[in-house]
Amino acid sequence: MAESFPLGHDFFGFALLPVSGGFGVMANVFAERAKEVAGSTASLSVILGDLMAHELEHLLLSQSAH
Repeated sequence: MAESFPLGHDFFGFALLPVSGGFGVMANVFAERAKEVAGSTASLSVILGDLMAHELEHLLLSQSAH
């Protein structure tokens, strides 16, 4: 799925935020890229959880900045 978006390979997901402000309504996390990062050294479930929390934070805070 990640390849269908015009994003660099260092993107692991994104959140869609409304231009007019308020809460965002949709976030995506690319599990394939998380799996590549996890390899054999880290738990895939921990990485996916971190990525999901990161994107949810964007939705709830309505901020795209890191």
